[in-house]
Amino acid sequence: MISGLRARFESKRELLAVFAIWLAVSFWMAWNARIGVAQRLFPDPDDAMRLVQVRDWLGGQSWFDVTQYKLNAPAGGPMHWSRLVDVPIAAVVLLARPFLGPFGAESAALIVVPLLTLGIAMLLIYRIASKLMDGPAALLAVLATPASLGAMKQMRVMRIDHHGWQIVLGLLSILALMDKRPRRAGLIAGAAMALWLNISIEGLPFAAAIGAWLALECFLDASAGERLKSYLGALAVGSVALFALTHAPSSWFYHPHDAENDAHLAGFCAAWLSCLAVVRPNIASRSSRAMLLALVGAITIGAAFLVDLHFLSGPFSSLDPVVRNYWYNGVDEGRPVWQLAPIDAAAGLAQPLVGLGGALLAVWKAPAAQRREWIIFAYLLGAMTLSGVFVIREATYASVVSLPGTAFLCEFALQRARKLSLLPVRVVATTASVFIMAPAYAAPALVIPSDPHLPKEIASADDCVRHSELQKLDSLPVTNVGAPLDITASVLANTHQRAIAGGYHRMPDAIRDVILLFMMPPEEGRQILARRHIQYLVFCPHTPESIWWSRHGPNGLAAMLNSGRTPDWLEPVDLHLRALRVWRVRQSA
Repeated sequence: MISGLRARFESKRELLAVFAIWLAVSFWMAWNARIGVAQRLFPDPDDAMRLVQVRDWLGGQSWFDVTQYKLNAPAGGPMHWSRLVDVPIAAVVLLARPFLGPFGAESAALIVVPLLTLGIAMLLIYRIASKLMDGPAALLAVLATPASLGAMKQMRVMRIDHHGWQIVLGLLSILALMDKRPRRAGLIAGAAMALWLNISIEGLPFAAAIGAWLALECFLDASAGERLKSYLGALAVGSVALFALTHAPSSWFYHPHDAENDAHLAGFCAAWLSCLAVVRPNIASRSSRAMLLALVGAITIGAAFLVDLHFLSGPFSSLDPVVRNYWYNGVDEGRPVWQLAPIDAAAGLAQPLVGLGGALLAVWKAPAAQRREWIIFAYLLGAMTLSGVFVIREATYASVVSLPGTAFLCEFALQRARKLSLLPVRVVATTASVFIMAPAYAAPALVIPSDPHLPKEIASADDCVRHSELQKLDSLPVTNVGAPLDITASVLANTHQRAIAGGYHRMPDAIRDVILLFMMPPEEGRQILARRHIQYLVFCPHTPESIWWSRHGPNGLAAMLNSGRTPDWLEPVDLHLRALRVWRVRQSA
């Protein structure tokens, strides 16, 4: 009894330590981001667009309609985002608006929502790590969370898009699978995956990896079927319910390949129902269980194909060649590691690989009572790391998930370092052990930069997308403006103006027009502006995007504007801007 009370006291004290770490990190991050929040310097264009989407919803746009009507006039730009991510942002805005006003309420949401996501992730990491290790090592994983590349990229202040929630749901599913109670473990993991898949189809490989693990457990032990059935049931029922909640009935039977659709739902339901029918604890033969599980898999795939023969097609498989070559192929976060610069690949995979190494070492070295949990953790981290090899963006999720394994490796190295007798060697070894917790920051120094011929003077787009800069565009009549893809979301978030397109693949014709506008000779660009009824051109010189256009279209409009030259059909507009440049399209043109 005394040992139980002591353990409970230690647990509460460690939870207070987790809260204190989160609170200190939150104050530090919020303080450092105060200028960015005031000036709306979003970490990614998607965050700016997410704020526009929330604003439109609160302004009366339908819950089921996520079309962005400030793009691609007059039809609007179709989006594939889930409204679920809008809910916490809208809640903070509505709660804070009476006290802070519209701008202040949005600023509060830009701070509170990412930090709340980070806090939940830190708590889940602590819970996972405490199942794998003792208290101090678990707290080490928590302490390293804000320093991980994934957390700094996906859960920093103003990062209100969906990626932070995906990390949280991945962590929750891993924690659930460590639960000794089969039904609860399966239900929580399935519900977490249903939420993730409603938010983004990126979670599908991880959901499949969980199903494969539970099927393996069922193959090895006939009594383990309850966990698999509970998981598939929660995944199927949760996915159908969330799909119905977030999609208008008129769109239920469409087959977009960039989001969860009815083919996926059919597969999940078929897997659950067939699993209920054939998985039984009284099937003693492993070969029989293997055949039945293979049958469940075949029925699952067959049901999905029956609904949509092309359900495995990628969301970008049918992109226009111009859009693919001059936009999509330049978006690094969606590419496999072998197509990236070595510095980017090393930074993205360093933390997951180190954490995976620590997890495998723990499987070998950890006490037998914790070995099962370490095996589960290593398997799921390996699955997420493998996904990151094919889509580097998913490596940012793996870098957060990897922290318990990284903490084990760090503690193991520290113990070995303390045993060294020579003081200088011990100091160096101890320092190197601590750096294990943040390998992503050391990895780029070990590789050669990929492109030494890049211009040394590249302007930051931040100078063009400051709120104080962009709001001057509202002195112009509300109209359609022509702007590069990367700054369009900020134009929409900070002004009342409309634009042609942002970097959202469901509007390929509009993206193509923006590409051709800036890459083709000015005369062709003038025709695009006329066809799109564009009255003003907005441009940010010498930014990475404008240099990209100039390189691939040396005789194009972007190259001309970067060199300080202007076609005669553009008339400069003086709005007292610091970095942004604005021209009026002459009426005679």
